[in-house]
Amino acid sequence: MERTAATPLSPTVIRIGTIVLAVVVNVIIVLIARGIAGEWPHAKVQGEWLAVTTVPATLATVVSGVGAWIAAAIIERQARRPAQVWLIVGVVVFLVSLISLTGAQNTFTAMTLGIMHLAAAAVITAGYLRTMPESRS
Repeated sequence: MERTAATPLSPTVIRIGTIVLAVVVNVIIVLIARGIAGEWPHAKVQGEWLAVTTVPATLATVVSGVGAWIAAAIIERQARRPAQVWLIVGVVVFLVSLISLTGAQNTFTAMTLGIMHLAAAAVITAGYLRTMPESRS
């Protein structure tokens, strides 16, 4: 079957594309931060300060995207209004994720990681929202 511009993308394709876009955006953010500060931002992981390079940024974003996919699948099956519930859950999870920034090594790291959290949350929440039904019968 030949694909035309009118053929809609499947939710799976949209969600995979959303994860890829979130990864690309976060890698760009961490590279810009590295260029500005001359060093990688650092995050405390299990009591150790680790540099947030492109690899950890990619892994964290992919894990977040897959976790969001699982949450979206549950919401789609359980909620009467999946799109509305998804949007609320996305905002709440983003706000909760900001708690982790309180122990940042410095202001630069906190700002960089905060921007990365915002970017990933915005891309994933909006991307997955496109795949959510408005209501469930």
